[in-house]
Amino acid sequence: MNEIKIEFKEINPQSFFDNGNSLSKIKKTFPKLKLVFRGSFVKAYGDESELNNFKNKFNSLINYFIKYNHMSSNILDEVLSSDSKNYEFISETNKIITYGVKGNLIKAKTKNQMKIVELSNKYDMLFVVGPAGTGKTYTSVALAVKALKEKKN
Repeated sequence: MNEIKIEFKEINPQSFFDNGNSLSKIKKTFPKLKLVFRGSFVKAYGDESELNNFKNKFNSLINYFIKYNHMSSNILDEVLSSDSKNYEFISETNKIITYGVKGNLIKAKTKNQMKIVELSNKYDMLFVVGPAGTGKTYTSVALAVKALKEKKN
């Protein structure tokens, strides 16, 4: 039986798992692995390919948490259900949608939100369907505001 150990170096594990459902969702996603959460580390036992998948997704979740200092259940679901081996979030260098109140930057935070931005540039009408809380309305309103600003200028 293979084993990997992931240590929480930069974050507090209690804050990371504060969501409540996080532990159960992670365990349900990887039923073939034996997962042990203790103190500042996670140990996983099982098949090597399954361990690599777990490690990639778990590290993606940690990186997201380090970057945004929170993790919603929607982000957790998105990463865990992703087929990608290395799930990456939209980097800070990507296009800004518009500027909000007091100059706050409004950006796409996930790949799917970035898809909305890209497709809105290509098509006049776009229908966006998905689970609640994934940023569909947020991104769509930001794009509408951007369009109004561009129309005024």
